[in-house]
Amino acid sequence: MTELLNSHHPEQYSLLVADDNATSLLLMREILMANGGYQVEAVSDGYKAIAHAVANQPDLIILDVMMSSIDGFETCRQLKANPVTKSIPVFFITTLANPEDIARGFEVGGVDYVVRPFHSPEILARIGNQLKVVTLTRQLRNTRDFHEQEVQRRTEELEAANREIMVAHNLLQSVLDAVPEQLFVVNRNFNIIFSNNRNLERLDVINNSNACPTCFSRFWQMTEPCKQCAVLEVFNSGQSVELEVVSQPDGRVWRMRAFPIFDGEGTLLLALEYIREITKIKQVERENERRRQFLESVLLEAPDAIVTLDDKHNVIDWNPGAVRMFGYQAAEATGRHLDSLVAQGASLQEAGEKTRNLMNGQKLEPFETVRQRRDGSAIHVIASGSPIIMEGVLAGAVAVYTDISEIKMTERRIQQLQKMEAIGTLAGGIAHDFNNILSAVFGYSELALLQAGGSPVLQRNLVGILEAAKRAKELVQQILLFSRQSEEEQKPLQLKPLIKEALKMLRSSLPTTIRIVTRIDGVFENVLANPTQIHQILMNLCANAAQAMEDEGGVLTVSLFQVELSEEAVRHHPGRSSGTYLKLQVEDTGRGIPADMIDKIFNPYFTTKAKGQGTGLGLSVVHGIIQRYLGIIEVDSELGRGTVFDIFLPAIHLQAASEEITTPQMSTGTEHILLVDDEAMLIEVLGNMLSLLGYKVTSTQSSIHALQLFQSDPSGFDLLITDMTMPELTGDRLTAEIRNIRSDIPVIICTGYNRRLNDNKPEALAVQAILMKPVEQIDLARTVREVLDGRNRTATQG
Repeated sequence: MTELLNSHHPEQYSLLVADDNATSLLLMREILMANGGYQVEAVSDGYKAIAHAVANQPDLIILDVMMSSIDGFETCRQLKANPVTKSIPVFFITTLANPEDIARGFEVGGVDYVVRPFHSPEILARIGNQLKVVTLTRQLRNTRDFHEQEVQRRTEELEAANREIMVAHNLLQSVLDAVPEQLFVVNRNFNIIFSNNRNLERLDVINNSNACPTCFSRFWQMTEPCKQCAVLEVFNSGQSVELEVVSQPDGRVWRMRAFPIFDGEGTLLLALEYIREITKIKQVERENERRRQFLESVLLEAPDAIVTLDDKHNVIDWNPGAVRMFGYQAAEATGRHLDSLVAQGASLQEAGEKTRNLMNGQKLEPFETVRQRRDGSAIHVIASGSPIIMEGVLAGAVAVYTDISEIKMTERRIQQLQKMEAIGTLAGGIAHDFNNILSAVFGYSELALLQAGGSPVLQRNLVGILEAAKRAKELVQQILLFSRQSEEEQKPLQLKPLIKEALKMLRSSLPTTIRIVTRIDGVFENVLANPTQIHQILMNLCANAAQAMEDEGGVLTVSLFQVELSEEAVRHHPGRSSGTYLKLQVEDTGRGIPADMIDKIFNPYFTTKAKGQGTGLGLSVVHGIIQRYLGIIEVDSELGRGTVFDIFLPAIHLQAASEEITTPQMSTGTEHILLVDDEAMLIEVLGNMLSLLGYKVTSTQSSIHALQLFQSDPSGFDLLITDMTMPELTGDRLTAEIRNIRSDIPVIICTGYNRRLNDNKPEALAVQAILMKPVEQIDLARTVREVLDGRNRTATQG
C-alpha cells in the first residue's frame, strides 16, 4: 500500500498539519509520513499554523476545524487573506459533518473537507489529488512565469533593438543632414523614399529644362524627368552618373551624382542622388586656374632664371629664363643638382655653403655673385633663394638668378668715365699754371730769336727750345682733350680724304715689314668733327697697331663702313641713339692684348710700352675725343691673333666744309692796348711781343689797377687783353666793369685754363676772342689784328 502511494506521489511534498488534539495530530502525522512519504510539520493551533505557513510556504495545509485558540475556518480565512499563503491549498479534517460546516469550509477557501472517522487510503487519495493539482498549478505557474520572462526578455531585446535602430537612424540622419548635398532616394516611379531635406522644401536652383533633379514632380512641378536626368540614366544603364549643369539665367553651377541601389538578388530597385551647388567652388577653381596660368606665364616670360628644387636640391622646374641664362635645356637640367649646373671652381664652394643654409630652412637674401654658363663662361648674377616648407617639413626650395652682366659692364664704363673725369679735373687744375710757364718760354724764346742777329748756333738753340715748348703744349692739349677740358671747333667733315691723307703720312714712318690695307671705297655721309682730332685718332690707333707688329711684321687694315645701329646695339652705351654711323675700323695682326688689360687700356697714363716709349695718353685722348663726339669705341683682341678697334661716329647730312690753307703772316699795328695778367713774366713777354708788333702797351698785374687806369682815360685805349683767373677781379668781371664805362671796347681773354670757358662761347662772355696759353707770337698778332679790324668779330685761338 505504501509503495502504491509512493508511486503516485514521487515528488517530495511538504505538508502542514494543525490540530489541538495531540493524539489526532500524531496519528495524522504518522499516516502522512509513513504511507505518503511526505514531509510533515505539525502545530497545535491556528496561529502557529499561520506563522509556519508564512515562513515556510508548505505545499498543502491540513486544518482541524475545532481548535481552541482559533478555529480552522478563521485560520483558513487569514491564510487566504495573506498574499504569501493565499495560493496554498487548505484541507479540512473534522468531526463536524453538517452541510453548513462543510459549505463554510469551502466558502473560506478550503479545497476539500473530510469528516472523521476516515479511512487512511481515502484521506491519502484525496491529499494526493490535491497535490496533483498543486503540481499542475506549480507547472502552470512555472510555464506562465517562463513565458512572462521570455516575453519580458524579448520585449527588452526589442526595445534595445529599437533604441539601437533609433540611435543608428538618428546618427545616419545627422550624418546625412551634415552632407552639404541635397540627397534623395527614389524608386523607379521617381517617388521619394528618403531625403536629408526633412521639410522637403522646393529648391529654387535648377528650374530649367537642362537640369532636372529626380524629384521633378514634388519639387519642380515637372510632369516627367528631363532627358538629362541623372536618375533616369542610372535606371537605364545601371551605372553611376555624374554631371555638372549651369542654371539659367543666374549662371549658378550644380554637380549632380546618382548611384544605383540593388537588392540581395542584384535587382536595381532604387537610385540615390546628390545635388550640390558648386558655384563658389567653380569660381575658386577658375581663380586658381587663372593664377596658375599667370604664374606659368611669369615663369615662362620672366627674364630671370627661376628654378624649383626638391629637398635634395635637385632641379624640378627649369624655366625658359634659366635656359637662356645658363644654356641648359629643361630636360637636361631636370633631376640634376643645381650647384653642379651653375657653379664651378671657387663659386662651387660658395654655392655649396648657400645650399646648406637653404636646405636648413634659411632664406637667402639677394646677394651678388658669379655663376657659370654651360660653356664655362662667367655670368654676374644676383641670386636669392627661399625654402619651401609644407606641414612643418622642408619640401624643397626655389632659387632665382638675375643677370646683371650688363649692369656690371655699365658700372665699369661709368667707373672709367668717373676716373677720367677725376683725372681731367686734376689736369685742368694744373693746366693754367703750366700754360703760363709755357707762355713765358714761348715768349722769351721768340723774342730772343728775333734778337739773335746772325748767330746760327743761337738761332738753332732757340728753335730747339720752341720745338720742345710746342711738344709740351701739345701734351697739355692732349691731357685736356681726353678729359673733355679742351674745346675744339667741330664742323661737317668727309672722313674718306682725311683717312687717305693720314695713311699717306703714316706709310713713310712704318717699317716695310708692315703692310697697310685699306677698305674705304664708297660714298659716305659726313660727321661733325675736328680734322686735327680725327687725324689724332687715326695716328694713335695706327701707331699702337704698328708697335704690336714691329717684331714679326704683319698687316694693318684700315676700313670705313657706313652702318645702321639699332636700339639693341646702342643700349649698352648711355646717351647714344640709334641711326646711321660711320664705322672706322683699325685692325692689326699683332700680339694682341691680354684679357686682364682690356678694361685698362683707356686709362690715362696706362701703357704697356717700355719706359720712354710712350706717355700712356694716346688711347685716353682717342677715348675722350670719341666721347665728345657722342660716338662709340669697342675693342676686340685675342693673344697671338691681333686686335680690332671699331669706332662709330654719328653721321650727319650737312655739307662738308672746304679746307682753305692760308700762308701765315705777322700782323702789326699802332693801337693802344691795356694788358692785364697777374703773372709778371707774362706781362713782360706779351708786352714785348705787342711792342715789337708796333702797338702801344700799358701793362699791369692788378685787375683793380687796370680798372682805375681805364676809368682815368676811357677813350685812350683801343683794346683790353686780360687774363681770366686773377685775384680781386677775374677777367670776366673786369670786362663787365670796363664795359659799364665804355661799352664798345673790344676784349680778348687770354688764359691757360678756365672751366667756365669750356662751356661758353666768346660772345656769351661778351668778348671778341679767347686766346689759350701758351700763346705764340703769330697767333697773338693775328688775333689782335682781327679783333681791332673788325670790332664785332669773335674768334677763339689756341
